[in-house]
Amino acid sequence: MDEELESVDTAVEHLSNRIDDLELDVFEIHVSSQGDLISTSTDLEDDNTFCPFYAPLEAIEEPGDIQVVPRSKLQELDRLGPLVDLVTDLQSSKPRKRARNDVDGVVSTVYELITGDYELRSVEHEQQKVSDIEAIEWTKHADVQLDHPVAEFRKVLDQWSLERRKDSNRINTYKDAPNYIGWPTMPQPTPSEVVVNYTTGPMKESRVLWSTERRDMLAQGKTVLNWQRPAQIKLKPADRS
Repeated sequence: MDEELESVDTAVEHLSNRIDDLELDVFEIHVSSQGDLISTSTDLEDDNTFCPFYAPLEAIEEPGDIQVVPRSKLQELDRLGPLVDLVTDLQSSKPRKRARNDVDGVVSTVYELITGDYELRSVEHEQQKVSDIEAIEWTKHADVQLDHPVAEFRKVLDQWSLERRKDSNRINTYKDAPNYIGWPTMPQPTPSEVVVNYTTGPMKESRVLWSTERRDMLAQGKTVLNWQRPAQIKLKPADRS
């Protein structure tokens, strides 16, 4: 679009209306203010796709008793956000449960719903102190409508959390499990030389890049993982590769 937009919503809407009809090698489209398609571009210079760093399997010191599932055995379900995929293991039907502190999770969620205070979310999960919000008075947010007083909600919540915390075998974090996985840290990619523009002028620096523009990787002759395809969950089994 030629005109400036106050938000990207309009551009996203126009793209969404045409995304299924575009060829896989189209990197950019030009539309009118009404959304009419004017032109498309397959020029690699218009490719703004970023490729995330996928550590080679041999670089990961995984525990010997942990089964590794190849990417080819996974089925894509959805894309949660940039560089984040939701997948399912096609080869396993076993139920999987992650150890989570359900008590703290419920208490903090109810607190947020009543007060509208989401500050606790900015704290790392293992560093959150739910006891701090349990020790204070909860003030209902002006926009929140409740069918009972706040005190009634807290009474029920306190009774439930007390019973749950009495269970001595309850798992609070994954490290409480008898055989938890001590997974190693993700290996870092090799530092790359990048040009940084300072007020004094451009300078070359060595930095660790967790994602790189696909066009740059192709120019360097590196292998990239292309994502120009529908999510596999939307394809018929016969069409999945």
